[in-house]
Amino acid sequence: ITSNQTGTHGGYDYELWKDSGNTTMVLKDGGAFSCSWNNINNALFRKGKKYNETQTHQQLGNITMTYACDYRPNGNSYLSVYGWTVDPLVEYYIIESWGNWRPPGATSKGTITVDGSVYDIYETTRYNAPSIKGDTTFQQYWSVRREKKTSGTISVSQHFNEWERMGMKMGKMYEVALVVEGYQSSGSADVTSMSINVGNSGNPTPTPRPTPTRTPDNTKRNAFSTLEAEDFSDLGSSTIEIIGTGGGGSGIGYIENGDYVVYNNVDFGNGATSFKALAASGADTATNIQIRTGSPSGTLLGTLTVEPTGGWNEYVEHSCNINSVKGVANLYLVFSGAVNLDSFTFSSGGSNPTPTPTQRPTQNPDTGEKFLGQIIASNIPSNFAQYWNQVTPENSTKWGSVESSRDRMNWSQADMAYNYAKSNGFPFKFHTLVWGSQEPGWISGLSPSEQKAEVLEWMDAAATKYGDSEYVDVVNEPLHAKPSYRNAIGGDGSTGWDWVIWSFEEARKRFSGKLLINEYGIINDGNATNQYVQIINLLKERGLVDGIGIQCHCFNIDTLSVNVMKSNLDKLAATGLPIYVSELDITGDDNTQLQRYKEKFPVLWEYPAVKGVTLWGWVQGQTWKDNTHLITSSGAERPALKWLKEYLGNLPNPTPSTSPTPTPTRTPDNTQRDAYSILEAENFSDLNSSTIEIIGTGAGGEGIGYIESGDYVVYNNVDFGRDGALSFKALVASAAETTTNIQIRAGSPTGTLLGTLAVESTGDWDTYMEQTCDITNKVTGVKDLYLVFTGPVNLDWFTFLPIPPIGIYFGDLNDDKAVDSTDVTLIKRFLLKKVQLSEKALINADVNIDGSVDSTDLTLIKRYVLRKIDSFEDFH
Repeated sequence: ITSNQTGTHGGYDYELWKDSGNTTMVLKDGGAFSCSWNNINNALFRKGKKYNETQTHQQLGNITMTYACDYRPNGNSYLSVYGWTVDPLVEYYIIESWGNWRPPGATSKGTITVDGSVYDIYETTRYNAPSIKGDTTFQQYWSVRREKKTSGTISVSQHFNEWERMGMKMGKMYEVALVVEGYQSSGSADVTSMSINVGNSGNPTPTPRPTPTRTPDNTKRNAFSTLEAEDFSDLGSSTIEIIGTGGGGSGIGYIENGDYVVYNNVDFGNGATSFKALAASGADTATNIQIRTGSPSGTLLGTLTVEPTGGWNEYVEHSCNINSVKGVANLYLVFSGAVNLDSFTFSSGGSNPTPTPTQRPTQNPDTGEKFLGQIIASNIPSNFAQYWNQVTPENSTKWGSVESSRDRMNWSQADMAYNYAKSNGFPFKFHTLVWGSQEPGWISGLSPSEQKAEVLEWMDAAATKYGDSEYVDVVNEPLHAKPSYRNAIGGDGSTGWDWVIWSFEEARKRFSGKLLINEYGIINDGNATNQYVQIINLLKERGLVDGIGIQCHCFNIDTLSVNVMKSNLDKLAATGLPIYVSELDITGDDNTQLQRYKEKFPVLWEYPAVKGVTLWGWVQGQTWKDNTHLITSSGAERPALKWLKEYLGNLPNPTPSTSPTPTPTRTPDNTQRDAYSILEAENFSDLNSSTIEIIGTGAGGEGIGYIESGDYVVYNNVDFGRDGALSFKALVASAAETTTNIQIRAGSPTGTLLGTLAVESTGDWDTYMEQTCDITNKVTGVKDLYLVFTGPVNLDWFTFLPIPPIGIYFGDLNDDKAVDSTDVTLIKRFLLKKVQLSEKALINADVNIDGSVDSTDLTLIKRYVLRKIDSFEDFH
């Protein structure tokens, strides 16, 4: 095949598509094919399976893809799992390999680990772009491998599940395919084999979709805490599934008429009188939730009516009064139809159960000295003490390593590390008591009561041998690796983290050293840091935690901005607790690793709240990540280790210093940008400046700063569409004494002046505010955009607002050519998520033309109806 064509072959759907150039696709047995391309603008080749848009991926069953490809790109290209869903309309990619540009050039939402590999997750919005439903607006989801791969098995459904846990909703399946795509490049690919396996068939055996789990019946629940819907004791349903609810949360969905869920041992204390639930519904009619005790036909406490919320992912709080209920009872929620349920709770003015805090024992005072530690694995290098003065066992004090067979403890490797630390006077850290990733395999098959007994037995055994450890990692990775037995030790409970609190309470009874919590993905992610701090504060207010561990592995820190590092350290330090960098490793060839250590290590070491840094491996061939070693197998020091010795030798009493910042990176010129989306300032195509740097802007975000008069930045291929832009909006910060102008130009730094944004002082370089200006010269189509600065300013992002289409009647939501109380009612109900508005109504409702319909528009329409204002033009 050499020209555009679709069809079926070998039991798979195929497509060759190009807009120009030379392409060839050879169809082979099954899902295999080969392809080549040159002199193209854009071309793609794919084989896969299409579905009929009636089933979600959960309903289809577990999806895996096994493939092998000889992939030889020359330029911009990628090898990917690809497809679409509908309701919502989503185009998705699982990028396995790429050419000279790693897609998609957007801000990462975080990372996931699938099939043993780390992927960066991205979400982008495409406005009025080509799709399987014509030109429209839709979401793109991306999983992008950190390291390229061209063969193996991809757990496709696991990516879908991880996306949904991050709030990236999937719809009904349209397609799953393996695609090779090229953009203004050449290359070839030979897919020698490819198969898509769905459900319980195929090889390898797929992992089954998540089955709703039951909370142990002996766990008492506080009715006045937030009860997660998915933590039920039992259910009566053949369809209910655990679903993602956004923001990493879960709930239950696929509920049908007559289904019910059970929550045993709900403690109503002295009485509950109302019920509140967080629910979503895209149904056409209301669904009733009957609240009963004892059985699905037992005492009816009340009925919650859930009206449609506008979508299955639009969650709104609903409440109702109930007949008073006291004491402990088994709760039944009985459904009359479809609804998605995130969580629920009860309320009353009476006295309700509250947790009892545990008294913290007196601790020895901290000397205030920092340590530089290292792990000990199966042997101890003879020169260990030459470099390091703190010991953490790599694996030998993890429960799964010590008690891989029930009641048979192996302490030999742990004893070796512990005795070495004690004989050299080094602090010893026990790592770790409670962790889901390396728990014994046999623990998950026990009853809850047996699980709890085994956890206590494990803690007793560890404390008997190493109770005087200077540091103890009590809970490791609570955000990412919850233990299978957590419901047996408290579950989420009233705080959401009762199992963590219980673990620290039990550890405090047994260990005399400092109790730490430990997690990865914190130094690089402001949202994860915020959630981590919530757990830390729960422990701190109970006197249970003595320090904060952050792992700082290469996949989180290698390319991280130092400003983002400092921002997240500041959040942790605000708790008042010391910080311990618990698992540091940095990768790269000799020069890259050296530069990264020079840039990153001083930020950590010199931060006042950081009391110690432990590196995670140092000898070649004995590190868990390749190229993170500091010394070769023959004993030669790498440049980074030589620098580290010199740095620490010259800083016996570290003081804070200014660390270098990364060189700004350029976005590829072939990436077209939607002028009406949020354009991140740091994703420029080029710049003219000797001072501009990428800076942190708070909450893990980035922007540009250190801007001087005459500097400019370039953003190529900005698409202003057919109608053009009305205004320009930017999120900026300034502590300058005078106004800085940002000239918005097209084509060159002296090209057509579209408008000028005058940035007044916001009071601080870290205080960001939105500021806007008019576009005075019409601009349409695709242009290279130049922002030219007259002075200092920090710029986070910017966007344009489009010229409204002809025929817009502002304020008229029901299209009756009048603005009256009906329109006020409609916008109120829209903001309360009671109704949906048509595209035209949404345009009319945005009376201040700021790109969103919100309470400001409601206020302006009400004032117009009340004749407080004569028009909306002054607010455009």
